[in-house]
Amino acid sequence: MHSGYASWFIYLPLTGDATINMSLVVDGPIPTELGWLTEMTIAMLVKFGAVVFFSPAFLLPGVFVAITGGWCGQIYMAAQLSVKRNMSNAKAPVIGQ
Repeated sequence: MHSGYASWFIYLPLTGDATINMSLVVDGPIPTELGWLTEMTIAMLVKFGAVVFFSPAFLLPGVFVAITGGWCGQIYMAAQLSVKRNMSNAKAPVIGQ
């Protein structure tokens, strides 16, 4: 355990903050996924706005569907968290302790 911490603390002073930040941003899938999420969110809001513009009666049902969908998504994510944890422990029981 100690050697792992020691190697990390040796790495930090030798590497600048900008280098660490850029390696996390440029090398990872975060920018791609964030761009996709932003694009889909804007597209859905524009389409919903167009429907509400022409027929304001759909405002309340649309908001209700959005809230219900977010709530179902939260329940799904909570359920998947425990399933993924159990699958990970089943693959490597020693590490999961």
